[in-house]
Amino acid sequence: MKLRTKINAYGDIMYYIFWLILMFGKGLNLAGEEPLMQILTYAAIILVLFGAYTIRFTQRELRLCVFLVSVGGMVMLTAKKATILLTVLAICTAKRQNMREILKIGFWVRMPMFLVTVYLATHGMLANSLKYEWRAGVRLMRYGLGVGHPNVAHLTLFILVTMYIYLYYEKIGIKSVIAISAINFWLYRYTITRTGFILTLLLPLTVIFVKTKHPVFRLLKRAILWFFVHSYFLIGIGSLVLSIIYNNKHVRAVTDKYLGSRIACANDFLQKYPFSLFGHYIDGEGVPLDNAYIYTYVAFGSITFFLLIYGYTKLLKQYKSQNRIKEILILGFFAIYGFSENFITNVIMNYSLLFIIDMIFDRSGRKILTEDRTINYEAGAEKECNKEYRNWSVE
Repeated sequence: MKLRTKINAYGDIMYYIFWLILMFGKGLNLAGEEPLMQILTYAAIILVLFGAYTIRFTQRELRLCVFLVSVGGMVMLTAKKATILLTVLAICTAKRQNMREILKIGFWVRMPMFLVTVYLATHGMLANSLKYEWRAGVRLMRYGLGVGHPNVAHLTLFILVTMYIYLYYEKIGIKSVIAISAINFWLYRYTITRTGFILTLLLPLTVIFVKTKHPVFRLLKRAILWFFVHSYFLIGIGSLVLSIIYNNKHVRAVTDKYLGSRIACANDFLQKYPFSLFGHYIDGEGVPLDNAYIYTYVAFGSITFFLLIYGYTKLLKQYKSQNRIKEILILGFFAIYGFSENFITNVIMNYSLLFIIDMIFDRSGRKILTEDRTINYEAGAEKECNKEYRNWSVE
């Protein structure tokens, strides 16, 4: 028994090292990437496979994980990217992992790295790329703040805010909202990233609103919850349908007016690249495809696209039945962000993909891992269910 415990501990250590490699390196693009990043990518894959050897899978779990890894491998061969493969490996080998511990590592590694990077960039000690952009006839100067692109800088702040909310949900109050908003406004002066600014502003405000127990807001909170539960289906399928019928003059007029050029660009990619199960190599394109759902459909294939929407929707419905409000809010805001950025399938940026372990390994069954203990539902301990889920009910 002690030997088995030690072996499991080594497997868990390998997983955490794998996670740290993913955060420190960006070795997700195997085509044209730096040799060091490619080495880190393959090292991470080998490392987590060794860790998987220590995991006891049920037959159902094993079949599902083999299928997902196979899809990731096929996508890597066709799209020349390891993004999907690393993502499914991170999910399928996290059976014993505590999401809170993983998010703690992510938050306390990323936050100081981001703060130091921004400080050095704003004080001229690190490259601070300057990008010019015309909006409504006005020339804007946007700064990358040491991470290469203004959008990535603000996305990083958004990710840190979601991690903070996940870890300290019960402590979120007006002071937290004011502090986050101040940082958000300050960063926006440099990045001029509208999507990142708006969603980073709305997320903590939504948390405060949902935690409000006044019965007057009950109906609105239910409507918000319903939208977030179905957000990946609504936004994903909606993006695909709008992109397909974009050439209709009425659709074009509305989308160009309210959604900018994103649908027009998505339509161009759909016309250029035919239907594919496992995607295409599209990095040679000069125009970026910002919509994450269309990017997934084109670059990683229809199988990945539909698995993404199905998996998230099923998971969010599971969370609704468990009244896990903070997870629903975080996943819902990631879904909205995906309409304007293409990071949804990248587990390094979209860590919410790791929540799918709750569905693959059926953590909602007889035992549920909470923030401080494992509750055995067989023992009648359901009455002691995590107070966080009980207190923030919107039913």
